[in-house]
Amino acid sequence: MRYGIIFPAFVLLSTGVCALAQQAGDSPATQPSHAGPTAWMQDAKTPQALAKLFQARFEGASDEQLQKFASGDDAGDAIAAGWETVCRSLLAAIANPPAPNPAIPHAIVHPDKGTMSHFLDIVDARTGGAPTLWKSAVSSFWSYSDKSAHAFSGVPGPLAPPAPSATVQRQGRNTLVIVDPLNQWTIPGQAGSQASAALTDGVAYVAAYNWPPGPFTVYAIDRKTSAVIWSSRVWAEDGFLVAVGGRGAGRMELKVSPGDAMKVSGDTLVVFGVAGEAAYIERFDLKTGENLSRFCTKYYSYDK
Repeated sequence: MRYGIIFPAFVLLSTGVCALAQQAGDSPATQPSHAGPTAWMQDAKTPQALAKLFQARFEGASDEQLQKFASGDDAGDAIAAGWETVCRSLLAAIANPPAPNPAIPHAIVHPDKGTMSHFLDIVDARTGGAPTLWKSAVSSFWSYSDKSAHAFSGVPGPLAPPAPSATVQRQGRNTLVIVDPLNQWTIPGQAGSQASAALTDGVAYVAAYNWPPGPFTVYAIDRKTSAVIWSSRVWAEDGFLVAVGGRGAGRMELKVSPGDAMKVSGDTLVVFGVAGEAAYIERFDLKTGENLSRFCTKYYSYDK
């Protein structure tokens, strides 16, 4: 059974604010070992098709095979194999649940902490460092012992708001106007009320989306000329994501944050997201916008 939305959580594409990622500061020493595309994922044209490929590749894999995937050169394979080990740990906990609380019909179980920590280490190594809030939320993953529901509980406590460095404003119904220290530019045809961004010296990588967000587009924009260099679709979890907070339409502050949801790591743009229903990571070639790999916890079966 697919796991449902249990608790309102957050979407790390900055509901109500834009987060600017700098290349330095939040990255561990280990950088992604393989920036090229994960070949077998490129055959999937829809999230549903990709989910079938995930399950065919990893559900029947031995523990030794998963270890090889996780330690291999392919970042997409490594992250996907890492979450399969989390799934197996969760199922083992379900098979031996704690005594139920009389006030709760079913016991709540969690994956093994060591297995979850290993998965997050893989993500850090293959993405240049995942946002702290994303890792905290993913660590909260739980299930009822009867498998009737699985969810991420979210993160306790908000981030301290950093100082604003730019703004995003609405112009009419379908245009966002972004003002950063170098230029003012627009994204036409965007009805979204939320935004997130990562800046390099010459390029702004911007995602604009509605509240609550579903699939959305990320743009690479020349900060001096305002020209769109490329745009690519982020599948996210291809469905309803719960988010709390945000200011809705109108003026939004663009802020610098060490826990942003979109970051530049080497020659890769990495997009992170999480909500009550799913967590995801999507990687894009920084120059061309080609999708390199996609990961979403909804691609897995939890009823094995």
